Amino acid sequence: DVSYNAALQLGGPFALAAWIYPNVAENDSGIFAKGATDHYKEYGICWDAQGKVSLHSSGGNAMWTTTCVAPTGRWTHVVVVLEGSGANQAKIYSNGVLICQGTMGLPTPGSGDLYVGRWRDSYYFHGLIDDARIYDRALSAAEVHTLYTNTISIASVTNRILGVTGEGLVLGGETDIGHIVPRGDIGMGIYTNKQ
Repeated sequence: DVSYNAALQLGGPFALAAWIYPNVAENDSGIFAKGATDHYKEYGICWDAQGKVSLHSSGGNAMWTTTCVAPTGRWTHVVVVLEGSGANQAKIYSNGVLICQGTMGLPTPGSGDLYVGRWRDSYYFHGLIDDARIYDRALSAAEVHTLYTNTISIASVTNRILGVTGEGLVLGGETDIGHIVPRGDIGMGIYTNKQ
């Protein structure tokens, strides 16, 4: 868990990204969520037992993929983007490909903590999470694809406010991450939930 930090308050466009490896099929598993009280998330990304992925925003509840995009037993790169409150500005990508889009309001910033690998008090993600990222801006389709293929230049990415390194979760700029690890590689650290 990451205690409250003003840098994690998102009231405008944003993007969330992570490599996930689900081990156990379980509904409403939090990949990461901010302000995750019993029935409230400022923003987040979740996974369910059918391999569907969801984008959550306090400005519009949730949007789920309609098909399996992240099956158990396999690494999948998932990205959710909320560009604004207009039509088709909420987007979910799997392995660099746009899977679905819809309409959702922007989140209302709050003082909740950020939870990695869970949301609420009992919805744990059972599996592995690698290279979790939060951006305080929307990513373009090209940037999402580049993240997936790992050809991104660290110097070209701006406004990333959370990264994962071998030392754990890092708040701050790009200098904390020295490289991007190839798909599924555990060089940047794999984080699991232990109940």
